[in-house]
Amino acid sequence: MKWPWQQKNEPLSTDEKVRLVQAIRLAEAGTSGEIRLYIDQKCKADTAILRAEQVFVELKMHQTKQRNAVLIYLAMTDRKFAIYADEGALRATSSGYWHDLAAMLSVHFRDARFYEGLILVVNTIGARLAELFPPIEDDENELPDDIIFGNDKL
Repeated sequence: MKWPWQQKNEPLSTDEKVRLVQAIRLAEAGTSGEIRLYIDQKCKADTAILRAEQVFVELKMHQTKQRNAVLIYLAMTDRKFAIYADEGALRATSSGYWHDLAAMLSVHFRDARFYEGLILVVNTIGARLAELFPPIEDDENELPDDIIFGNDKL
């Protein structure tokens, strides 16, 4: 079975990209946490989690005030993904939470519901971060909300 992005040149339509960025902004509006979405064509590491960790550091996501940033990493051709959370978010949640989130995303990808899975995961992460890390005084958006298409950037 092909993933949806293998059936067209772009993994997301222009409208889907816009709506994903809006979902990230909305999710972050209720929290001091940060969410980023990074899409590679191919994974440049042995595993998706190792590549996600590299990207996390390269994007300086570990430098947020509360260490509560989360990266959703995808490698399109390799059909791999990882959800990588910084130490503050990890300490505040159980490992089962992240496992369940990855399983939910996997089901959506398997069923060729790529965009829907990403929206659901962004909203779910945003709601959880809002519970654990409400906005702080003088809260600022510490990281850009745009989708990063990799391999040509990092």
